[in-house]
Amino acid sequence: MKTSYNEACGRDCSTLEQDLALCEQAGFDYIEIRLDMLRRYLQGHTAEQLRAFFDTHRLKPHAVNAVYLRQGMPVDWAACRDEPAMQDFRLACETCRAIGSRYVVVVPPLDPSGVFTGDADAAQQDCVRILKQLSALARPYGVRLCFELVGLPKSCVRDIAAADRIVRAVDEDNVGFVFDSYNIYLNGRCNDFSGLRAVQPEKIFAVHLMSADDVPEEQMGQDKRCFPGWGVVDTSAFLQTLRACGYEGMVSVETFRPEYWARPPRWVHENAAAPIPVPRHLGLRCGRGRWRRARDHPGADHIRLRQHPGQHRPGHRVRLHDGPDHGGIQRRQGDGPHLHQGPAGQK
Repeated sequence: MKTSYNEACGRDCSTLEQDLALCEQAGFDYIEIRLDMLRRYLQGHTAEQLRAFFDTHRLKPHAVNAVYLRQGMPVDWAACRDEPAMQDFRLACETCRAIGSRYVVVVPPLDPSGVFTGDADAAQQDCVRILKQLSALARPYGVRLCFELVGLPKSCVRDIAAADRIVRAVDEDNVGFVFDSYNIYLNGRCNDFSGLRAVQPEKIFAVHLMSADDVPEEQMGQDKRCFPGWGVVDTSAFLQTLRACGYEGMVSVETFRPEYWARPPRWVHENAAAPIPVPRHLGLRCGRGRWRRARDHPGADHIRLRQHPGQHRPGHRVRLHDGPDHGGIQRRQGDGPHLHQGPAGQK
């Protein structure tokens, strides 16, 4: 597995230009580009300049995030004038072709009231229609669609089984999944990821990794996400299940936490990269990242990031010391600058 940074982590404190430089420095293998941050970047730059960066650096682009579907939406290029989702989809496809990316994240319809009250079966059937038509439009661009279930009550696709039925019904080789550890957890506090074993493994195109605050159900939301190693999501079980499915792709850290947006961009990137909690046998790579085993704490089963620059170790596999596998990194007070204090902000 390889590491990726999703721009949602520093959405309100950084820019795409800053994210490119900081991800390269932090040693990420990939970056997931947000459409809103891409639009801001393109106000002063070109897609060709973005491609030139990736051509001359180790960091590479992965999925463009995200196209939000609307039930009943028309799916054709002529609809771009009036349909925001199609406008986003066209920009995503054109950017992917320009910069060498192959993936676009697609999110099912979300009810703006906060609770989906429609016919879930009908909405899911409409997802099949939309995805099949988007698949045909994406094919000339060489783009694959990463369909992402959302566990919140406002979503019409809340669990792995529903997402699997949709992708199987679409039955196109360029339509698959991005699985998000917190979006799975959001549906009934689910830390049982065994449902992943039932999906077609070749359809898992991307993975999003994060934990979250332990809050009452009515307070659960995307703003409660936190970096891996903190919180209530069993990220170890999530990664182990994916490995058992044969997944060897990228793992992208994605949070939407207002406290993180209030910090300097470098702080966000360093904490997103340090550390990702992995059982020692998973072999999650951090490319040219600054990972090392915690030799200063013999027997410890956690990984720490070097707090000083340099001494990069190309291709170093991230492994834990011998000891029991943990669902998260065990950190003590003062181990790093990770912010996880006070009530979570509102998105």
